[in-house]
Parts: sequence; structure tokens; C-alpha cells
Amino acid sequence: MYIVGMDEGTTIGIDQGLKGGCAALTSQGTVVGLLPMPVIGNKIDTRRLKEWLIQKKAKFVSIEKAQSFKSDDRDSKMGRQSIYNYGFNSGVVVGVVAALDLPYALVPPKNWQKQMFAGVETKLPPKKRAEIAANRLYPGITFIPTGGRKAHDGCIDAVLIAEYTRRGFDNIANKIT
Repeated sequence: MYIVGMDEGTTIGIDQGLKGGCAALTSQGTVVGLLPMPVIGNKIDTRRLKEWLIQKKAKFVSIEKAQSFKSDDRDSKMGRQSIYNYGFNSGVVVGVVAALDLPYALVPPKNWQKQMFAGVETKLPPKKRAEIAANRLYPGITFIPTGGRKAHDGCIDAVLIAEYTRRGFDNIANKIT
């Protein structure tokens, strides 16, 4: 099932971290834009993000939902300041999207990963699973930024979030914020 009314404009997927990324897909699933999260120092470049969303004619945006972490959790690699910054930056992305009056949904990582990682070896780390899934879906797209040596994890996640949304998993069109 594809989102009704998505024939014009693009579906956007956003991995909202500072090392995240953005992806734009047509209603047919063609990748028409990848953007590593624009930053200035350790802050999201809101102007550049806004301009990119306008340029890509965004019609619907799916943002990876920020997950809560306990700072005293031994398994967490994030300190208190990192946790704060992560949540703050997530709010900045939502603010830019809302200011443009674009419909959006917050997509939990487990939801999109469950669908988009189907058929990928479950014992692999999530970042590797995402890279394999994205390369299967988009074999002609390079996720390696100009001058880079390895694939950009944020853009990979963003394209999978956008494809998850484009396909209408979880009836996401009815969860528009």
C-alpha cells in the first residue's frame, strides 16, 4: 500500500542525529536526494535543512523517533550531555518540518528496521544490516559521500525510513502529526 496523494512531491526520511541524514524518494521509489545531516559545529544547520526540504518538494516527512536512554545504563554509550543533545536535535528537526507546515510522522527504529531488514542476516550489527538492505533496494546508488571512504550510515537509515513510509507500513498515513 502506498500513501495516497504522494504522486506529487517526495517522501522524505530523516535520521535526526548530528551524524544522521536525509533522503528523498519519488512516489515510484526513485532516490532523488541524499543529504548528510547539515551541521554547523555541533548544531543542525536549520537553514540548509529547510532549503533542502523545499528544493526536494517534500510532501511527507518521516523522522526517526528519538529513543530514550538511561544515562546510568551500563550498555549505553551516551553520557548525559549527549542524551540531551540527541533529544534537542530531534526537536530541532521536528521544528523545521513543522515550520514548513509539512505533514510528518515519528517512526520508531524497531518498526522500520523490522520491515526493511527482512531477509538480511539477523546476527549482523544493525548498521551492517541497514547497508545490506539499502544496497539491495538501491544497487545503483552510492551511499559514500564525495571524498569519503565508507557509506554514510545516516543517509542509509534515512533512505530506508523513507522507503518504509513510501510503502505505507503501519498505515503511517493515518498517524500524521
